[in-house]
Amino acid sequence: MMKKKLALLATPLMMFSLADSAIAGIDCMDLCLTPYVGADAQIRHMGFKKDFGGNALKKNYPQGNFFAGLKFNPYVGIEFGYEASKKKSRKVKHNNSDIVFGAPLEQVEPGDLSVDNTSHSSSKTDGWNANLVGFFPIICEDNSLQLIGSIGMAQLKIKSKNSLDKVLVTTTFDPITDEPTGTEALAEINNRAFTKRKAVLRISSGIQNMITDCIGIRALVMWENTTKLKAHGKLISSGEETTQRITKPKNSFNYGLGIFTYF
Repeated sequence: MMKKKLALLATPLMMFSLADSAIAGIDCMDLCLTPYVGADAQIRHMGFKKDFGGNALKKNYPQGNFFAGLKFNPYVGIEFGYEASKKKSRKVKHNNSDIVFGAPLEQVEPGDLSVDNTSHSSSKTDGWNANLVGFFPIICEDNSLQLIGSIGMAQLKIKSKNSLDKVLVTTTFDPITDEPTGTEALAEINNRAFTKRKAVLRISSGIQNMITDCIGIRALVMWENTTKLKAHGKLISSGEETTQRITKPKNSFNYGLGIFTYF
């Protein structure tokens, strides 16, 4: 995983270095502002640490990224976008020994027959982003095929919910003889919300190709520092909060295909 991060970081840095060399030979009067807009269809791969959402939440989220940019010249531009993932849900029946969102589940007490814990969880991510983008033409007469890379920041918001359903089966006793008379199932539901908004670093690299003079397609791999989106749970149902629960997302990799048009 570390090698993937280093490779992704090295690609835009190398491209910006090459672009800087190319720009050095361009006179300021040669700058030509070219606006563009487009959209990416992406898959966000964002796991969670095992005991802090990893055993309750989904890892893969379809999402869209809508963007508008401005090229200052053939090599450098800026781009602004808005990305939003689809909410994905997951149902998990936990073992009694599991740690869920950072807290152990309630264990069977003497006299209890069993306790079942089931999570119904969901999560989604969205936010704005701003990026410095570099373009470097691959050997091609019309410069239609280019390497691209970017570095920027995203103001991301992650929102997760968890409904933890606990069913406790206990033995009932006769109040006079104190003899067992049967069993009783007691149900308890705790609903929690986890929300965090924070600015995170994002780095991308990829390739784009012009299919007409104005319309192009691109493929990108994006890394985002989503470990900063650690969130504490807030109990939103009746009941008393006895343990603090936390989500800890891992860093994200977004894989996308997009289309754009120059004006």
